Amino acid sequence: MIYLEEKFGREKFDIFVKGYFDAYAFKSLTTAEFVKYLDKHLLQKHPGIVSLEKAKEWIYQPGLPADAPTPTSDAFNQVDNHTQAWLSGRQPLNTLPTQSWTVHEWLHFLNNLPRDLSLEKMTALDDAFNLTNSTNAELAFAWYMLAVGNGYKEIYPALDKHLTGIGRRKLIVPLYKALVAHGKRDWAYRVYQNARPGYHPLAQGTVDAIFK
Repeated sequence: MIYLEEKFGREKFDIFVKGYFDAYAFKSLTTAEFVKYLDKHLLQKHPGIVSLEKAKEWIYQPGLPADAPTPTSDAFNQVDNHTQAWLSGRQPLNTLPTQSWTVHEWLHFLNNLPRDLSLEKMTALDDAFNLTNSTNAELAFAWYMLAVGNGYKEIYPALDKHLTGIGRRKLIVPLYKALVAHGKRDWAYRVYQNARPGYHPLAQGTVDAIFK
């Protein structure tokens, strides 16, 4: 669809898409029916832009055509620029455009912060964005990993709930390993004893090995 949008332009392509949804709302159609509709309402309507053969190459052939557009985005670069500006003191924390960040941008931000971030900056981040109590498990995990390594103690009540309430290995195993590596083995083991009955046997086996 990106290919067609780029070739025909938004004005022509948007008309086609709207017509398609109007025609097939709450209906299904076969691939052959879609190709027929595409040919009649876009390709033939605006000849000389994309041939039916090219459209069929996209639809029926394996892989991507050689002239497939390559999506690009500088979103992560912008996050990095704001991060460096904040870390260097050139940009106040409250001016970071976090309201428009996606989960992936937030994860990029947290995962690329210095692993030795000062407790002052950790506190500022938590005060500004309430990261310790994030309702997004992926963001909470990234924050807890950073906090465990930096000795940010305010996370532990929320981390207890996270480890007890979530059983996905990718969101718990690295945390148990980090806790053991940073002198919190006894605390982590007590939490694990409560959490273990709710874990999948595969997760149990993996975490059991950490405490052996």
